[in-house]
Amino acid sequence: MELNEKYIFDNKGNKESVVLPYNQYLKILEIIEDNEDIQDYLQFLKKEEELVNYDEAMKELDL
Repeated sequence: MELNEKYIFDNKGNKESVVLPYNQYLKILEIIEDNEDIQDYLQFLKKEEELVNYDEAMKELDL
């Protein structure tokens, strides 16, 4: 994605802020949210591997 950003500088010439077209801002938010969803899903898969079926757990405990 090509950005059409514009910078706002302070009185010393340092970049202080960035201005983006609204549609680009929305696209960036969408990408961030998608990334968060992917991270949540990967965490779920990691936890799912740690789960043990009830019947298997009972057998392992000899109950």
